[in-house]
Amino acid sequence: MRSKETRMERMSKQLIRDFSDIIRNDLKLPESFKLLSVTHVKLSPDQSTAKVYVSHLKDGETGPAVTALNARAWDVREQLMHRLSWRKIPTVSFVEDDSLKRGFELIRKIEGLSRTETADPAPDNDAASR
Repeated sequence: MRSKETRMERMSKQLIRDFSDIIRNDLKLPESFKLLSVTHVKLSPDQSTAKVYVSHLKDGETGPAVTALNARAWDVREQLMHRLSWRKIPTVSFVEDDSLKRGFELIRKIEGLSRTETADPAPDNDAASR
């Protein structure tokens, strides 16, 4: 039985693996870049461009990392040329992914709501009038 995964999805997953490996091992970048993670890759339908979404484990470090990676985008593309046997190697641009930060904020809000509900249970008026 064939997988329902499309060719574009397989290519995006391959790019995620390759970009992660290139950032960690092939580029000469500061040690703080080891904490970067490639969260998502959007490949254009004609496979000419790839938007690489990255996030950093430390707050406030993603912006400078994205700037540095965009400055080295040609080097990253050159590394891809050596790894992939595709006809077209996409032009690379890096984008800050704040989905992890938004997820943590949402979890914090949910936990705050559940704490207020357990701390202030509604008094039962029927029991007080008896």
